[in-house]
Amino acid sequence: RWTGGYLKGSFCFQFEKGLWTYYPDAAQSNKLEPMIFDKENDADPDFSTWEALGYSAKVVRTWKDFCFAGNTNARHSVTSVGDPPPPDFNSNRIMWSHAVIEGAIPTDWVVRDSNEAGNLDLGDTWEPATEMLPLGDNLVVYKGNSTYLMDYIGGQQIFRVRLISNTYGCTGPDAVAEY
Repeated sequence: RWTGGYLKGSFCFQFEKGLWTYYPDAAQSNKLEPMIFDKENDADPDFSTWEALGYSAKVVRTWKDFCFAGNTNARHSVTSVGDPPPPDFNSNRIMWSHAVIEGAIPTDWVVRDSNEAGNLDLGDTWEPATEMLPLGDNLVVYKGNSTYLMDYIGGQQIFRVRLISNTYGCTGPDAVAEY
């Protein structure tokens, strides 16, 4: 089972226990590679990809210039790498990559002053983030019994999140669709 989407010339997706990118390289051959988590550690393969760090996500989607990961086991408030992941998924956590330019792939998920990567814990319940789907200029984040709306505002906060229902949600990936 996989989830993902198309982002500025590459496909970003989650499959099995890793996040991957699939893109044409300069020679126009297609490449499938583990998704980079920390571009500043790119020279050290032991600490540069989601897979090498043991990080994963249950839901991956693309929206605007970002790749989003939900229901993830990556560290809380990721500002450095190298620590082992927590033993269980943090179903509340939504993470997003640094903004991607046309033809590039997401290469940084670590929060830095120099980028727009970020993460937040969504809501008061620990139910899983089950799906994310664009709706106009917003990203709708679904949990089992609640629904949230994210919109890009830039600045230090980057995204604003609003609860739109604490009663209705989504049971799992692909259980909602654009109309």
